[in-house]
Amino acid sequence: MLSDSSIPILLVAGVLTAGLVTANHVVTSRSNDGLVVQVTSEASGANTSAPAANRVTTAQARAALSDNVPFQAGRTAYRDGRYDEAAARFAAAADRAPDNPMVQNYQGLTARRLGREDAAERYWKTVLDTNGPYGAAHLNLGLLYTNHERPEEAAHHYRRALALNPNHARAHYNFGLLHLQTERPSQAVSHLERASRLGSNALRAKAAHHHGRALLATGQPEAARAAFREAISVQPDYADPRMALASSLPSDSAGLRERARWYREVMTLAPNHDTARARYAETLRKMGADSLRLPPMARFGQLNLGPFGRRPDRPLVEVSELVDRSNAGAAPNMDGTF
Repeated sequence: MLSDSSIPILLVAGVLTAGLVTANHVVTSRSNDGLVVQVTSEASGANTSAPAANRVTTAQARAALSDNVPFQAGRTAYRDGRYDEAAARFAAAADRAPDNPMVQNYQGLTARRLGREDAAERYWKTVLDTNGPYGAAHLNLGLLYTNHERPEEAAHHYRRALALNPNHARAHYNFGLLHLQTERPSQAVSHLERASRLGSNALRAKAAHHHGRALLATGQPEAARAAFREAISVQPDYADPRMALASSLPSDSAGLRERARWYREVMTLAPNHDTARARYAETLRKMGADSLRLPPMARFGQLNLGPFGRRPDRPLVEVSELVDRSNAGAAPNMDGTF
């Protein structure tokens, strides 16, 4: 059963590319979506980036690592959750390829998994400093700053990511959730709608659910219910959109009957879901029922649940160097990746 206990966002183990965050001065400006963007610049007050001649594309970075045995071993260890080993392997890989942005990005991801977020930030900033535009570093910095309640800086990096690939599902998803967190649902709507169209199934379902939340917050209940139903159809074992859909329904007799149906389905997916049970009981009372009549589970046990597992430990999506198949058919960025 998939359930989001809090707003999820995504971590990036792969490739994006864009500007630079370094040194001393903070330049503040207001963007079109209303967030105040603080971009750290050098003492000159101008943003800087690596010269174009120094930039390495994802394809070039990957090709340069094809025979880098420590990197390949580190990537395997990372994917298996052996983060201490991965850190050692990536350090050895960096000795062989000191300025390879893919190695540095993985070093940042591994450091974050090990709880060393300051080190992770340094690795990702180094990617931007030495390589210039690199989308994975921007998305991962955006995630880091989102988690540390630094929304202006997070927004800056999500914008840079989307400047590289306007159709990247994960970037839209993260940016949309940032807008929800900062109570800007009207800005969240478009990003989450695009993520719900561009992402893989698991991401599409989450994006559709939060798209519905944003639509509700902007006074569009019918559109919100359609989004919740889309999330359920994409990922049938997802409880949260059922709860949201039930809560959004009107209090007339038809609406109450449909509410009861969705709460029963949640209890089938998660028999210990106390909120669903309490709301189901409340709905029955509103319908005039004289007692809480929980349905036999067997009656509602034949939901067409998909093959998806539980929510990942981290609600945010990491981006590695792997091509994001959710972007198949989307317009590529300048180096043909993220």
